[in-house]
Amino acid sequence: MTFRWMTLLAAAALLSAPVASAQRGTTGPPNSQSDGGLPQIQSTTQDVFGIRYEPATGPRDDAGWIWSRSNNWTNIPKAAASFVAQDDFTNVAVTFSAEVLTTASNKRLFVRALIDGQVADPSDVVFVEGPFKSTRSFTFTDLVGKGIHTVEMQWLIDSDYDQAPFAYMRSQSVHIRFGLPRDEGGSIWTSTPPGGESFIQSPGWIDLPDGGGDFWVPEKGQTILTFSAEAFVSGGDDKRLFIRPVIDGVAAANPGDVVFTRTSSRGVRQMAFELPNLSEGWHNVQMQWLVDPGGFGTMGDRSLVVTSYPSGVGGLTHKIVVPPSGPSVKTDSDKFKTVPGLSTIAFVPENGELSVSVSGEVFAPVGSEVYVRLNVGGQVLAEEELRFTGNGHPTSVASFVFDRKHVFGGAINGISIEWRVVGGGTALFGDRSMAIMIEPGMMPDLAEAPPFGGGNVPLEPQIGTRKLLTILWDANRPAPHDQAPPIADVADALFGAHSVRDFLEINSGGRLTIQNEGILGWFNANNPWDYYWNTHPGCGGGSLYNSGHQEKWAEAILEADLAGFNFASYDTNSDGVLQTSELGIMIVIVQDTDFGTAQKSFSPHCDGSPFVVDGVQIPELFEWYTSDPKGWMATAAHELSHLFFDLGDLYINGYNADTEPGNMSLMASPGQATAHFDPFHKLYMGWVDPIVVEESGLYDLADVKLSEQVLILPRRNGGDGREYFIIENRQTSGGNPFYDESIASSGIAIWHIIESPSQNALAPTCTPQGDWDNLVSGNGRRGIRLMRPGISWGSLTPTWRFPYYDLLDDFEVCPSPGDDVNFRRNVLKWADGTPSDYLILDWPTSAPVMTLNIHVDN
Repeated sequence: MTFRWMTLLAAAALLSAPVASAQRGTTGPPNSQSDGGLPQIQSTTQDVFGIRYEPATGPRDDAGWIWSRSNNWTNIPKAAASFVAQDDFTNVAVTFSAEVLTTASNKRLFVRALIDGQVADPSDVVFVEGPFKSTRSFTFTDLVGKGIHTVEMQWLIDSDYDQAPFAYMRSQSVHIRFGLPRDEGGSIWTSTPPGGESFIQSPGWIDLPDGGGDFWVPEKGQTILTFSAEAFVSGGDDKRLFIRPVIDGVAAANPGDVVFTRTSSRGVRQMAFELPNLSEGWHNVQMQWLVDPGGFGTMGDRSLVVTSYPSGVGGLTHKIVVPPSGPSVKTDSDKFKTVPGLSTIAFVPENGELSVSVSGEVFAPVGSEVYVRLNVGGQVLAEEELRFTGNGHPTSVASFVFDRKHVFGGAINGISIEWRVVGGGTALFGDRSMAIMIEPGMMPDLAEAPPFGGGNVPLEPQIGTRKLLTILWDANRPAPHDQAPPIADVADALFGAHSVRDFLEINSGGRLTIQNEGILGWFNANNPWDYYWNTHPGCGGGSLYNSGHQEKWAEAILEADLAGFNFASYDTNSDGVLQTSELGIMIVIVQDTDFGTAQKSFSPHCDGSPFVVDGVQIPELFEWYTSDPKGWMATAAHELSHLFFDLGDLYINGYNADTEPGNMSLMASPGQATAHFDPFHKLYMGWVDPIVVEESGLYDLADVKLSEQVLILPRRNGGDGREYFIIENRQTSGGNPFYDESIASSGIAIWHIIESPSQNALAPTCTPQGDWDNLVSGNGRRGIRLMRPGISWGSLTPTWRFPYYDLLDDFEVCPSPGDDVNFRRNVLKWADGTPSDYLILDWPTSAPVMTLNIHVDN
């Protein structure tokens, strides 16, 4: 973090606006409350977990899986999520599950969790070792402060490139539990000892080193213990390593013990236990283990998590189903059947969310495989069928965490785990458990990536560092397009004091930056300028390239290669494709008028072959036409956001929709205004703290560029669980070091967010449905709607303040020819026309801190 950034944070504090820290450290005594200079708006919504589950990563044939051969840490695709901690000193437990396939006999696949870019405990784990084809789970832990946090999962396979081992994954599940170690509403306690191996040869139960501690149980708490560890056992295929929890000195958990592992290959295992009938107060847990006589057990990195909540309070269900220990249950059916003992009924509230963790001793005969899936209320998802174990792996623990979101009906549902065996023979399931967490679905759900990016791709959290190569290319065009800016001006616009890098650091609260990997050029074009713009022969004329513009981009990259830039060195995951997470490429082209475009599918060759330089394919880039980079740096920031973050455009060509953001979002039409990103994009990139409005009252809201806070008004009366309003305070100015310069309006910006494509296809208030159908496309344009006081694009301002009317949830007055704009009335209605049950009254004058009178009709 630069000194200048720290200075700006200090300036923000002087304005009495709370600034969310990107750090995980906390200050003050445990559970202390700090107002940060403003009244803090607390949410009473009970949110104790978030989960992102991607069951449809690819088909089960090997070519459809995500894969890596990298011995560098790289992010696992679609395995990132954000969450909001309500308190300092919040314990976090991140359980990562996946179906894994590995091919190398002597190599290990490692996995680790990052929280806010920092490695969570226990650093990293050997997820699997050697050839493997089944599920695995492990829980990582950390301690975080109040505010928004981002989890990213990473992987590597220890290898050298020549051996080329591969690791594959599908059905990634990232389950995040978070809460205080002591709280009457529910507690979460974690223990992750320092890394290192422990060994055992004892055939009797002994304490696992660093395997225990004290935890709190609230009144009527239902308590679940989850133990994860790297483990293996040697001494023969018949040797077993057992584990059990001992509570307050008594072995009183269900099941009493389990065969944790029975293989000589290292890998992670995870098992959930029930701790029944615990009274309110402090209790002690100690994990114990033993190994069969003649065996030698080893346990490496491990974690212990105990969660205890009063089941059924506030819509929350926290329970575990454990059938009595005894002989293993069997199946020889290739049709799905309920696993005996792994079923229950539970109340699921409207728009409910469930996480269901299955764990237990399982066995499949040689040549056979056991598959499992989740059934909720008679509904199953075909793509979430998982290979749980297979091909004669000795009986040992396997586990996975499933998810189901947006369950409606507010009713009792049957919940069960189903299994089948493929390939013949009889499969066995021994001691087993099913841990269930249910809560009302959160809006917004920051663990669920909405399809609002360019081309409706999912929006992902964005933190860390992005690397950028800049290539300067001059076609030697005639005036006025002949003024190549100095290289120093380009560098200053991208990486200087008031630059694209600085803009992204300010918008992200220091969570994201770009790194200069070189500014090369100016390179002169190989052909006259007219060749690229007008006379290019194309494929029919014998060219290798399909258009002049494609050729100029290819030419610029080849010039950079000739100048000595090594593109292959950036292929950190060794997949032969230079992805934007590894290196972004910007081509700057001389032009009097400013313009930019991102090429997300760069394919210049007439024969359709990929564009390869230094042995790696380059599929994406963006170009920036400019002669005044310092004056138009917002254009570069906009195009970089397409390239690095997959964000889509929010402007609508040829039609000024009443709901367009205009210069209130970088992804709309900011021009020379340095508009911040809209709050929807900031939320899902993990850059702003959402505060859910639960009840009527006065709410202080500071300028978002200083406070990083927004208010959320979620839909509670019907809908599909993916609709809400976001409220932010935006203040324009000139020369502001925090940007939002010249956005031309100050006050409260209200955004109507409709994440569901079926609902955002419905036209906004006062917009003809035919116009919406014919002129507006894409989830971003349809679902991110700015509500204007005057409704129309060109009337009044896009922000709310005195003397505008009270904002009600019914009785709109739409624009009409010759009307008085002061009599128009926008309304807080949902997309289907239902009144929202929210009113905003008594607008204050615009100020860095504005107090809103929000009425909630509960």
